[in-house]
Amino acid sequence: MPRLFYGHRPAAVAFQAGLLAIDIAAIGYFIATSFVDDEGMPLHRHPAREARLELRRDVEARAPAPVPAYAQAVRQELGLHHLQAGFSPL
Repeated sequence: MPRLFYGHRPAAVAFQAGLLAIDIAAIGYFIATSFVDDEGMPLHRHPAREARLELRRDVEARAPAPVPAYAQAVRQELGLHHLQAGFSPL
């Protein structure tokens, strides 16, 4: 490998030029994609964002249902108004 990295033969020069081309392409890719908006790329989905959205959907699905008005009235009559708003024994 040192002969390819530091050599002056045609094979070594071709190898060094190939590495330079790969480096320039990688730098160009990072510069070009830094100007692209994520919302403009519909195929791009970040795994962390998807996991966060899935967790939010799960939490919302497990949230307690709102207490109906008749249950509020019954609580008032029975003196159970101190119970949590999300808990409904009725």
